[in-house]
Amino acid sequence: MTTNLNITPLTPMEQDEVDFIWDFMPEEFRAGLTQTDIIDVLDAMEDYLLEEGLAHYNSQDELVYEECEVDETEQFKFILAVLQEDNITHITSQQIQVIMDAEVAYGVKQGWYEEE
Repeated sequence: MTTNLNITPLTPMEQDEVDFIWDFMPEEFRAGLTQTDIIDVLDAMEDYLLEEGLAHYNSQDELVYEECEVDETEQFKFILAVLQEDNITHITSQQIQVIMDAEVAYGVKQGWYEEE
């Protein structure tokens, strides 16, 4: 049986973000994680922003962030629920939190977010 999967390669910026997050994570949090796991968490983070109206896609298919504060506790709960719904159970809550923290650090580095 052959299955055709449409796997879209990461853009250079997406790969840079995943690499940054991987390097940001302490080694003990990397155990059992893959690039795909990081992408799954990032996708769930984006889904939360879109669902809550905190971001949208413009006509050039670019994600645009609204001027707002993100409730990180609610976003964390949302991510946990999405991963459980998708039967992704090997990523720990601590790993999710480190990925979230790393994404914020990357966003500050890129100028997307203001440093708190």
